[in-house]
Amino acid sequence: MDTVKQINSISDLHELFGYDGFVNPYITLINLDKTNLREELRSLKFSINLYTITMKNSKECWLKYGRQVYDFSAGSLLFTSPGQVFLLDSVYDDLHCEGWMLCFHPDLIRDSHIEEKMIEYTYFSYDTYEALHLSNQETLMVNEVINNITKEYTLSEDDFSKSILLSYIEVLLNYSSRFYARQFETRSKSNKDYLIKFEEILKKAFSDTNDFNHIPSVKEIAKELGYSPNYLSDMLKKETGLTGSEHIQNHMLEKAKSLLVNKSLTINDISIILGFEQQANFSKFFKSKTGKSPSIYRKSI
Repeated sequence: MDTVKQINSISDLHELFGYDGFVNPYITLINLDKTNLREELRSLKFSINLYTITMKNSKECWLKYGRQVYDFSAGSLLFTSPGQVFLLDSVYDDLHCEGWMLCFHPDLIRDSHIEEKMIEYTYFSYDTYEALHLSNQETLMVNEVINNITKEYTLSEDDFSKSILLSYIEVLLNYSSRFYARQFETRSKSNKDYLIKFEEILKKAFSDTNDFNHIPSVKEIAKELGYSPNYLSDMLKKETGLTGSEHIQNHMLEKAKSLLVNKSLTINDISIILGFEQQANFSKFFKSKTGKSPSIYRKSI
């Protein structure tokens, strides 16, 4: 079994990267040019139990996006959340880029409104090939916020330090959300191609002529298309207004309606076919979508 080395603190992270810099227990900015990662650590798996935002910039940097490769010479941001496991080479070294890595401990945002909003920042669970590609202007905007963060966390701490840091972090995360929205927009044509493929997979899965015994999950479809589940859902949301799960639920609803036409099937039979553990769960799902219970709907057709 592969051993996964746990990085639980800013000090652990500095030691891992051989980085000699100011140590604040809650936040750090590591200059990737000044790291000295030991060779024997490059092929090990790590779990960095911190939030990380990494900027890579180099005139010769390339990154895989979906199943294509794109130039991101203007700069690229990668996001990871606590507990993600990866090889350091796969995230920080393969591209040989200059840049920085902002890391902050979950305790910094604990019990704050940012902690409540982290679920909205879905890009922290995107794969590395789904990085945010920045324009020159966007890079300048991000770096300006980073400079302010660095100045603030290296000052002597006072009653305002944490709230100011949280404000800057929130600005950085909101910028990232805005820039990802722009990226989805600029790649809209390519995204529509994947939307068509997504719908084709669902239609095949829910087809009457198909041996219907498995409902694909967002995770399974995303893997087939070459995306992470959250990235695929966010892309679908941008293009259609619905997440991946909502698309699957809509197909499931139409399949349920078709099955209800077959009077030889009981409501319980249909709930089992659709993968519900209990008939009550199926009935609740159906009524939430149609306003009618399955039995009432069956009587109306």
